Amino acid sequence: MLPVLLLHEPNPPYVTRRLMRLLSDRIPEVSVTVLSPSRLVPTGAQLARRGQPRQIIHAVGRRALAVALFAANADVIFQATRFPRRGDVAYVRAALMYRQLRIVCESDAERRAWVTGGVPIDACTLIRPGVSLAIPPDARKTARDRLGYRDTDRVIFSPLPPLGSERSDAVWAGCLLNILDSNTRLLGWAEAGLESLHALRSRLLGDNVLTILEDDAPDVGFAAADAILLPPGESTSPTLIAMAMASGKPIVGQVMPQTCELIEDRHTALMTGGRTPKILAERVIDVLADAEQARKIADRARAEAYEHFLLSRMIADYRTLYGQPSAAEASTPATPAVAHA
Repeated sequence: MLPVLLLHEPNPPYVTRRLMRLLSDRIPEVSVTVLSPSRLVPTGAQLARRGQPRQIIHAVGRRALAVALFAANADVIFQATRFPRRGDVAYVRAALMYRQLRIVCESDAERRAWVTGGVPIDACTLIRPGVSLAIPPDARKTARDRLGYRDTDRVIFSPLPPLGSERSDAVWAGCLLNILDSNTRLLGWAEAGLESLHALRSRLLGDNVLTILEDDAPDVGFAAADAILLPPGESTSPTLIAMAMASGKPIVGQVMPQTCELIEDRHTALMTGGRTPKILAERVIDVLADAEQARKIADRARAEAYEHFLLSRMIADYRTLYGQPSAAEASTPATPAVAHA
Protein backbone atom coordinates (compact mmCIF):
# COMPACT_ATOMS: atom_id res chain seq x y z
CA MET A 1 0.00 0.00 0.00
CA LEU A 2 1.19 3.51 -0.80
CA PRO A 3 1.64 5.89 2.16
CA VAL A 4 -1.55 7.79 2.93
CA LEU A 5 -1.53 11.48 3.94
CA LEU A 6 -4.76 12.40 5.71
CA LEU A 7 -5.30 16.15 5.29
CA HIS A 8 -7.98 17.92 7.27
CA GLU A 9 -9.07 21.47 7.96
CA PRO A 10 -8.56 23.33 11.25
CA ASN A 11 -11.08 22.59 14.01
CA PRO A 12 -12.77 19.63 12.33
CA PRO A 13 -16.08 18.32 13.71
CA TYR A 14 -16.15 15.43 16.16
CA VAL A 15 -17.02 12.83 13.52
CA THR A 16 -13.97 13.83 11.45
CA ARG A 17 -11.67 13.78 14.49
CA ARG A 18 -12.98 10.33 15.39
CA LEU A 19 -12.39 9.01 11.86
CA MET A 20 -8.84 10.38 11.73
CA ARG A 21 -8.02 8.83 15.08
CA LEU A 22 -9.36 5.42 14.04
CA LEU A 23 -7.60 5.38 10.66
CA SER A 24 -4.23 6.53 11.99
CA ASP A 25 -4.39 4.06 14.91
CA ARG A 26 -5.42 1.02 12.87
CA ILE A 27 -3.74 1.55 9.48
CA PRO A 28 0.02 2.09 9.91
CA GLU A 29 0.42 3.69 6.48
CA VAL A 30 -1.85 6.61 7.44
CA SER A 31 -0.34 9.86 8.73
CA VAL A 32 -2.35 12.95 9.69
CA THR A 33 -1.58 16.58 8.81
CA VAL A 34 -3.58 19.50 10.21
CA LEU A 35 -3.97 22.38 7.76
CA SER A 36 -3.81 25.53 9.86
CA PRO A 37 -4.70 28.73 7.95
CA SER A 38 -1.03 29.77 7.80
CA ARG A 39 -0.03 26.40 6.31
CA LEU A 40 -2.47 26.19 3.40
CA VAL A 41 -0.19 27.75 0.78
CA PRO A 42 3.11 26.21 2.02
CA THR A 43 1.56 22.72 2.13
CA GLY A 44 0.15 23.14 -1.37
CA ALA A 45 3.52 24.33 -2.66
CA GLN A 46 5.30 21.37 -1.07
CA LEU A 47 2.88 18.89 -2.62
CA ALA A 48 3.26 20.55 -6.03
CA ARG A 49 7.01 19.94 -6.18
CA ARG A 50 8.19 17.50 -8.80
CA GLY A 51 9.99 14.44 -7.53
CA GLN A 52 7.74 13.94 -4.53
CA PRO A 53 7.33 10.24 -3.67
CA ARG A 54 4.03 8.80 -4.86
CA GLN A 55 1.36 8.76 -2.18
CA ILE A 56 -2.37 8.81 -1.55
CA ILE A 57 -3.87 12.03 -0.21
CA HIS A 58 -7.15 11.66 1.67
CA ALA A 59 -8.54 15.19 1.89
CA VAL A 60 -11.32 15.77 4.42
CA GLY A 61 -13.18 19.03 3.77
CA ARG A 62 -13.14 21.49 0.87
CA ARG A 63 -10.09 23.47 1.95
CA ALA A 64 -8.14 20.25 2.36
CA LEU A 65 -9.21 19.24 -1.16
CA ALA A 66 -8.06 22.60 -2.53
CA VAL A 67 -4.57 21.92 -1.15
CA ALA A 68 -4.53 18.27 -2.25
CA LEU A 69 -5.28 19.24 -5.85
CA PHE A 70 -1.81 20.83 -6.07
CA ALA A 71 -0.16 17.43 -5.54
CA ALA A 72 1.92 16.45 -8.55
CA ASN A 73 2.35 12.77 -7.76
CA ALA A 74 -0.61 11.56 -5.73
CA ASP A 75 -3.96 9.84 -5.94
CA VAL A 76 -6.52 12.13 -4.32
CA ILE A 77 -9.49 10.93 -2.25
CA PHE A 78 -12.06 13.46 -1.05
CA GLN A 79 -14.46 13.20 1.87
CA ALA A 80 -16.91 15.94 2.83
CA THR A 81 -17.44 17.01 6.43
CA ARG A 82 -21.16 17.64 5.84
CA PHE A 83 -24.01 16.52 3.62
CA PRO A 84 -23.12 17.90 0.16
CA ARG A 85 -24.67 21.20 -0.82
CA ARG A 86 -24.92 22.76 -4.26
CA GLY A 87 -21.64 24.64 -3.86
CA ASP A 88 -19.81 21.50 -2.73
CA VAL A 89 -21.03 19.56 -5.77
CA ALA A 90 -20.05 22.37 -8.16
CA TYR A 91 -16.56 22.53 -6.61
CA VAL A 92 -15.99 18.80 -6.97
CA ARG A 93 -17.29 18.79 -10.55
CA ALA A 94 -14.84 21.57 -11.41
CA ALA A 95 -11.98 19.59 -9.86
CA LEU A 96 -12.96 16.49 -11.81
CA MET A 97 -12.57 18.41 -15.09
CA TYR A 98 -8.79 18.34 -14.82
CA ARG A 99 -7.91 15.45 -12.52
CA GLN A 100 -9.36 12.24 -11.17
CA LEU A 101 -10.82 12.03 -7.68
CA ARG A 102 -12.35 9.33 -5.59
CA ILE A 103 -15.13 10.50 -3.29
CA VAL A 104 -15.99 8.70 -0.05
CA CYS A 105 -19.71 8.67 0.82
CA GLU A 106 -21.01 7.51 4.21
CA SER A 107 -24.56 6.84 2.99
CA ASP A 108 -26.51 6.15 -0.18
CA ALA A 109 -28.30 9.47 0.31
CA GLU A 110 -24.96 11.28 0.21
CA ARG A 111 -23.90 9.35 -2.88
CA ARG A 112 -27.19 10.23 -4.60
CA ALA A 113 -26.63 13.89 -3.79
CA TRP A 114 -23.25 13.82 -5.57
CA VAL A 115 -24.51 11.81 -8.54
CA THR A 116 -27.68 13.82 -9.13
CA GLY A 117 -25.49 16.93 -9.09
CA GLY A 118 -23.44 15.58 -12.00
CA VAL A 119 -20.58 13.72 -10.32
CA PRO A 120 -19.92 10.34 -12.06
CA ILE A 121 -21.20 7.46 -9.97
CA ASP A 122 -18.01 5.46 -10.53
CA ALA A 123 -16.09 8.24 -8.74
CA CYS A 124 -18.13 7.66 -5.57
CA THR A 125 -17.29 4.94 -3.06
CA LEU A 126 -19.72 4.00 -0.30
CA ILE A 127 -18.00 3.32 3.03
CA ARG A 128 -20.43 3.11 5.91
CA PRO A 129 -19.28 4.36 9.32
CA GLY A 130 -18.03 1.86 11.84
CA VAL A 131 -18.90 1.80 15.54
CA SER A 132 -17.97 -0.24 18.57
CA LEU A 133 -20.69 -2.53 19.90
CA ALA A 134 -18.97 -3.17 23.23
CA ILE A 135 -21.00 -1.82 26.19
CA PRO A 136 -19.44 -2.21 29.66
CA PRO A 137 -21.96 -3.56 32.21
CA ASP A 138 -21.72 -0.44 34.38
CA ALA A 139 -21.64 2.10 31.52
CA ARG A 140 -25.09 3.55 32.28
CA LYS A 141 -24.47 3.97 36.02
CA THR A 142 -21.01 5.45 35.48
CA ALA A 143 -22.30 7.99 32.96
CA ARG A 144 -25.26 8.98 35.14
CA ASP A 145 -23.09 9.37 38.23
CA ARG A 146 -20.75 11.60 36.24
CA LEU A 147 -23.66 13.79 35.13
CA GLY A 148 -25.44 13.84 38.50
CA TYR A 149 -28.63 12.09 37.40
CA ARG A 150 -30.89 10.18 39.78
CA ASP A 151 -32.21 6.68 39.11
CA THR A 152 -35.70 8.13 38.72
CA ASP A 153 -34.65 10.64 36.05
CA ARG A 154 -35.61 9.84 32.48
CA VAL A 155 -32.84 11.13 30.25
CA ILE A 156 -33.37 12.12 26.60
CA PHE A 157 -30.09 12.49 24.75
CA SER A 158 -29.91 14.60 21.59
CA PRO A 159 -26.67 15.17 19.64
CA LEU A 160 -28.07 18.53 18.67
CA PRO A 161 -26.63 20.96 16.11
CA PRO A 162 -27.65 24.64 16.34
CA LEU A 163 -31.17 25.23 15.07
CA GLY A 164 -30.63 28.95 14.55
CA SER A 165 -30.70 31.87 16.95
CA GLU A 166 -30.59 31.62 20.74
CA ARG A 167 -34.31 32.41 20.78
CA SER A 168 -35.27 29.60 18.38
CA ASP A 169 -33.11 27.12 20.32
CA ALA A 170 -34.74 28.22 23.57
CA VAL A 171 -38.26 27.88 22.16
CA TRP A 172 -37.49 24.40 20.80
CA ALA A 173 -36.03 22.95 24.00
CA GLY A 174 -38.36 24.89 26.31
CA CYS A 175 -41.51 23.66 24.58
CA LEU A 176 -40.20 20.11 24.50
CA LEU A 177 -39.46 20.08 28.22
CA ASN A 178 -42.80 21.72 29.11
CA ILE A 179 -44.63 18.88 27.38
CA LEU A 180 -42.58 16.16 29.06
CA ASP A 181 -42.97 15.39 32.77
CA SER A 182 -40.93 16.77 35.66
CA ASN A 183 -38.64 13.73 35.89
CA THR A 184 -37.41 14.10 32.32
CA ARG A 185 -33.97 15.56 31.69
CA LEU A 186 -32.71 16.73 28.32
CA LEU A 187 -29.05 15.93 27.66
CA GLY A 188 -27.67 17.78 24.67
CA TRP A 189 -24.34 17.36 22.93
CA ALA A 190 -22.76 20.29 21.16
CA GLU A 191 -19.57 20.83 19.23
CA ALA A 192 -17.27 23.50 20.65
CA GLY A 193 -18.42 27.01 19.79
CA LEU A 194 -22.19 26.47 19.94
CA GLU A 195 -22.73 29.28 22.41
CA SER A 196 -26.48 29.40 21.84
CA LEU A 197 -26.99 26.08 23.61
CA HIS A 198 -24.84 27.20 26.53
CA ALA A 199 -26.89 30.38 26.80
CA LEU A 200 -30.07 28.30 26.71
CA ARG A 201 -28.83 26.18 29.59
CA SER A 202 -27.75 29.04 31.82
CA ARG A 203 -30.55 31.53 31.21
CA LEU A 204 -33.71 29.48 30.94
CA LEU A 205 -33.60 25.93 32.21
CA GLY A 206 -30.72 25.41 34.58
CA ASP A 207 -28.31 22.51 35.00
CA ASN A 208 -30.90 20.36 36.78
CA VAL A 209 -33.03 20.17 33.62
CA LEU A 210 -30.68 20.63 30.68
CA THR A 211 -27.07 19.49 30.55
CA ILE A 212 -24.75 20.14 27.61
CA LEU A 213 -21.97 17.73 26.72
CA GLU A 214 -19.16 19.22 24.69
CA ASP A 215 -16.52 18.11 22.25
CA ASP A 216 -15.51 14.45 22.57
CA ALA A 217 -18.22 13.29 24.97
CA PRO A 218 -21.17 11.94 22.93
CA ASP A 219 -20.36 8.42 24.17
CA VAL A 220 -21.30 9.57 27.66
CA GLY A 221 -24.66 10.77 26.38
CA PHE A 222 -25.47 7.52 24.62
CA ALA A 223 -24.57 5.57 27.78
CA ALA A 224 -26.63 7.75 30.15
CA ALA A 225 -29.75 8.01 27.98
CA ASP A 226 -33.10 6.27 28.28
CA ALA A 227 -33.98 7.37 24.75
CA ILE A 228 -32.24 9.19 21.91
CA LEU A 229 -33.75 12.09 19.95
CA LEU A 230 -32.02 12.62 16.63
CA PRO A 231 -31.66 16.24 15.50
CA PRO A 232 -33.66 17.47 12.50
CA GLY A 233 -32.51 17.80 8.93
CA GLU A 234 -29.83 16.23 6.76
CA SER A 235 -27.16 17.55 9.12
CA THR A 236 -27.35 14.38 11.21
CA SER A 237 -24.16 12.44 10.57
CA PRO A 238 -24.55 8.76 9.63
CA THR A 239 -21.84 8.10 12.22
CA LEU A 240 -23.98 9.54 15.01
CA ILE A 241 -27.00 7.55 13.81
CA ALA A 242 -24.89 4.38 13.79
CA MET A 243 -23.64 5.17 17.31
CA ALA A 244 -27.24 5.63 18.45
CA MET A 245 -28.20 2.26 16.93
CA ALA A 246 -25.28 0.53 18.64
CA SER A 247 -26.11 2.05 22.03
CA GLY A 248 -29.05 -0.26 22.65
CA LYS A 249 -31.39 2.68 23.40
CA PRO A 250 -34.68 3.45 21.60
CA ILE A 251 -34.42 6.17 18.94
CA VAL A 252 -36.85 8.92 17.97
CA GLY A 253 -36.18 10.64 14.66
CA GLN A 254 -37.70 12.67 11.85
CA VAL A 255 -38.41 11.43 8.36
CA MET A 256 -35.47 12.62 6.23
CA PRO A 257 -33.82 10.75 3.32
CA GLN A 258 -30.50 10.07 5.05
CA THR A 259 -32.14 9.14 8.35
CA CYS A 260 -34.70 6.82 6.76
CA GLU A 261 -31.92 5.04 4.90
CA LEU A 262 -30.49 3.85 8.20
CA ILE A 263 -33.48 3.48 10.53
CA GLU A 264 -37.10 2.44 9.93
CA ASP A 265 -40.27 3.52 11.72
CA ARG A 266 -41.52 1.00 14.33
CA HIS A 267 -38.71 -1.37 13.41
CA THR A 268 -35.49 0.30 14.57
CA ALA A 269 -36.90 3.69 15.66
CA LEU A 270 -40.05 5.74 16.12
CA MET A 271 -40.25 8.29 13.30
CA THR A 272 -42.32 11.40 12.75
CA GLY A 273 -42.97 13.51 9.68
CA GLY A 274 -43.67 16.62 11.74
CA ARG A 275 -41.03 19.03 13.00
CA THR A 276 -42.80 20.81 15.83
CA PRO A 277 -41.73 20.33 19.45
CA LYS A 278 -45.17 18.95 20.33
CA ILE A 279 -45.00 16.13 17.77
CA LEU A 280 -41.43 15.24 18.71
CA ALA A 281 -42.32 15.20 22.40
CA GLU A 282 -45.31 12.95 21.77
CA ARG A 283 -43.07 10.43 20.02
CA VAL A 284 -40.62 10.53 22.92
CA ILE A 285 -43.52 9.95 25.35
CA ASP A 286 -44.68 7.00 23.21
CA VAL A 287 -41.28 5.33 23.32
CA LEU A 288 -40.90 5.84 27.09
CA ALA A 289 -44.45 4.72 27.89
CA ASP A 290 -44.14 1.29 26.29
CA ALA A 291 -41.08 -0.46 27.73
CA GLU A 292 -41.57 -3.60 25.66
CA GLN A 293 -41.80 -1.69 22.38
CA ALA A 294 -38.76 0.39 23.35
CA ARG A 295 -36.75 -2.75 24.10
CA LYS A 296 -37.69 -4.39 20.79
CA ILE A 297 -36.84 -1.25 18.81
CA ALA A 298 -33.51 -0.86 20.58
CA ASP A 299 -32.60 -4.54 20.13
CA ARG A 300 -33.42 -4.48 16.41
CA ALA A 301 -31.43 -1.28 15.92
CA ARG A 302 -28.43 -2.82 17.66
CA ALA A 303 -28.72 -5.95 15.49
CA GLU A 304 -28.78 -3.75 12.37
CA ALA A 305 -25.70 -1.93 13.64
CA TYR A 306 -23.92 -5.26 14.01
CA GLU A 307 -24.86 -6.19 10.45
CA HIS A 308 -23.98 -2.92 8.72
CA PHE A 309 -21.73 -0.74 10.92
CA LEU A 310 -18.98 -2.92 12.35
CA LEU A 311 -15.81 -0.97 13.05
CA SER A 312 -13.63 -3.75 11.63
CA ARG A 313 -15.58 -3.64 8.36
CA MET A 314 -15.11 0.11 8.02
CA ILE A 315 -11.36 -0.21 8.54
CA ALA A 316 -11.24 -3.03 5.97
CA ASP A 317 -13.15 -0.87 3.48
CA TYR A 318 -10.67 1.99 3.89
CA ARG A 319 -7.77 -0.43 3.46
CA THR A 320 -9.36 -1.61 0.23
CA LEU A 321 -9.88 1.98 -0.92
CA TYR A 322 -6.28 2.91 -0.22
CA GLY A 323 -5.05 -0.23 -1.96
CA GLN A 324 -6.98 0.44 -5.15
CA PRO A 325 -5.01 2.21 -7.89
CA SER A 326 -6.66 5.09 -9.69
CA ALA A 327 -7.90 4.50 -13.21
CA ALA A 328 -4.91 6.39 -14.61
CA GLU A 329 -2.43 4.35 -12.60
CA ALA A 330 -4.13 1.07 -13.49
CA SER A 331 -3.81 1.85 -17.22
CA THR A 332 -0.11 2.76 -16.92
CA PRO A 333 2.57 0.01 -17.03
CA ALA A 334 4.42 -0.43 -13.76
CA THR A 335 7.69 1.48 -13.44
CA PRO A 336 10.50 1.41 -10.85
CA ALA A 337 9.09 4.65 -9.41
CA VAL A 338 6.04 2.84 -8.08
CA ALA A 339 7.61 -0.53 -7.47
CA HIS A 340 7.69 0.12 -3.71
CA ALA A 341 3.89 0.43 -3.47
